[in-house]
Amino acid sequence: MGLAVGTPLTVILLACAALIGAAVAIALILRTRRFSASVRAIAAAIARMREGDLSSSLPESGSGDLGLLAEAVNRLRGEVRARLRTLERDRTTRDAMLSALDEAVILLDAQDRVLYQNPAAGSLLGTSLKDARQVAPGSI
Repeated sequence: MGLAVGTPLTVILLACAALIGAAVAIALILRTRRFSASVRAIAAAIARMREGDLSSSLPESGSGDLGLLAEAVNRLRGEVRARLRTLERDRTTRDAMLSALDEAVILLDAQDRVLYQNPAAGSLLGTSLKDARQVAPGSI
């Protein structure tokens, strides 16, 4: 015994099915928007990191893969910050040691451009580090 088209029960069942379908569609749209917003936030955070801004972190409250990705980006940000602090500390130590030497010290890159010179080298050459960096490679 089937349902006849146009009977009140058929109309009610079709209306319920349409409402359920609409609710599912709305839920999927909202979930997709939330997912897209999370992906955009992660992409923006990575872009800021690429530009040198390591100050902000991502909220890790997301569930699933996006939460794991946000957590990984935050860990990466922390590791990059730690490595940059180490590099800066090492540079400060190097500069302090080389500045204390009476001998002239000049550090060049592979193209013979001046990367660093201590004060003794500046006195010997009669130039500041800023000016020495402007000198043509190989002319020192």
